[in-house]
Amino acid sequence: MEERSRMWSGARARRSPLVAIVLAGACLSHVLICFAPWNHLRRPRADLALGARSSDLEEEAKIRQSLEGGKSASLRHGAVAAGATKHGEQGAAATTEDEAKASSFEDAQVLGKKLGMVLAASCAAGEPMPEEAVKLLRALVSTTAGARGWFVTLLTDPAFDAVFQSPVDESLLDAISASPEPNIRLMTMNVAMSTATELAHLERGNPDLAAASRMTRDRSTVLLAELLDRLPGLRESVEALLSAVQPGEAEPAEEWVKFCRKWGYNAEQKEAIRKQIEPLLVREG
Repeated sequence: MEERSRMWSGARARRSPLVAIVLAGACLSHVLICFAPWNHLRRPRADLALGARSSDLEEEAKIRQSLEGGKSASLRHGAVAAGATKHGEQGAAATTEDEAKASSFEDAQVLGKKLGMVLAASCAAGEPMPEEAVKLLRALVSTTAGARGWFVTLLTDPAFDAVFQSPVDESLLDAISASPEPNIRLMTMNVAMSTATELAHLERGNPDLAAASRMTRDRSTVLLAELLDRLPGLRESVEALLSAVQPGEAEPAEEWVKFCRKWGYNAEQKEAIRKQIEPLLVREG
């Protein structure tokens, strides 16, 4: 812990108090993200493949086009899709809480990479995350752009496995719980999209990309299970999603019916989502 504290403190000492640190594409450049957010096949970074070949990227474009009915991803996701296309090629890591709250999607990925490394090291050592890092994390996930950038990085980088081992770090759970909006919907979407994307990749003969989506799905599910009865409104959101993918449901939640229709989820994908989330909703005792 002392070594990590020196690393964190050293990084602070080297930066100008007036200028945010600029990081050079450290956050998974030239990879895709499936998950969660956001479009289940919009340059999925969790459909990961660090160092994905150009043929993989072309395949992703074909999948996105078929699933989106030829519509531009920007029409469906606005700035988020645009940010995912660039996915953090340039960005500045916030150094204060105010800067973290003001982070763009791209900047949030850069800061997310830095915080993810600190969190993973802390988890691997069984020690708490440094206080300053915790404050930046809480600020980052309090906004939509910040939370999306954070989840994009956290759920898709293979280096962060330690974060998802039990027990999950309390500072991470507290940071997400402190901001029900936008995290309730994002966390619900994370599981649904990565689950559906895995099947899309398998159907198209891309086992590596499917495995990356599976990793995102599993990590998203871990967080969902931890926060289901801790983040106010999360259980209700997941129950609403379940109603939309449950065959024969008399009154499915319209919000999630539209969500599934928007992304063209077929019966197999809906069933996979159902199997992924339904066990989480069973209360013990």
